[in-house]
Amino acid sequence: MLVVNATFTLDPERIDEALRAMAIMSQCSEAEPGCTRYRFGQDLFDPTIVHLTEVWDDEASLKAHFVTPHSSAFSSVLRECLLALPEATRYDVSTSGPLTA
Repeated sequence: MLVVNATFTLDPERIDEALRAMAIMSQCSEAEPGCTRYRFGQDLFDPTIVHLTEVWDDEASLKAHFVTPHSSAFSSVLRECLLALPEATRYDVSTSGPLTA
């Protein structure tokens, strides 16, 4: 399993445009084979910050995602809405399970 966490800093005047594009991207990506989760969340303390969590079954699924038409369309829109380059980290996960206290 692969997990990707990314953070986007949006132009305050283009937040609505970016959020619309993110909603479409989330729906299209979660319909892809091998995608378990592709969700954006606006930061509670700064509405210009959006966090993304992606979960993929394997490397092949993630690579296929990057060449989809919706990924290209999203990148084009997002480039116009960002104030800075996104920060992203990939995690290769060998096991997972519920968190217990």
